[in-house]
Amino acid sequence: MSRIDTPTYLKERFEPKYEFFETQAKRHRRLYLRIRLAEIVFAALIPLKVAFIPHETILFKVLVGGFAVLVTIMGGLLLLNRYQEKWITFRATADAMQREKYLFMARRGIYKNEEAEGMFVERVEEIFSKEEHQWQGLVLNTEGPGVADD
Repeated sequence: MSRIDTPTYLKERFEPKYEFFETQAKRHRRLYLRIRLAEIVFAALIPLKVAFIPHETILFKVLVGGFAVLVTIMGGLLLLNRYQEKWITFRATADAMQREKYLFMARRGIYKNEEAEGMFVERVEEIFSKEEHQWQGLVLNTEGPGVADD
């Protein structure tokens, strides 16, 4: 395998990965907030319906029961799909990648020396590895974000 130069690494590896994490962070944030908002609205409507619809009507039973079912389903979706945790994990990964890129491009921090290109690739690949470990933890439901690498 031949050595890859930094512009090629940035174009073929870094930028596509960054775009993926950025897109996924936005997607999971949007899903989490929409479902959470709907859950709050339907939960708030239950006492409102109890107060204003006569209890003995079929409409009361259907509305209150239906809203309760919706709240339960939405809570289950949030718990099962872990949108908030995925949003935070993807956002943190994209931010870490961006930080490394800016430090590298400005030749600041650890990138002040002649081995900056190699260090940049190693640190970015470390970020990818850490994110993959966290993702596996989320998917397998055995570990969450912030679990230290063993």
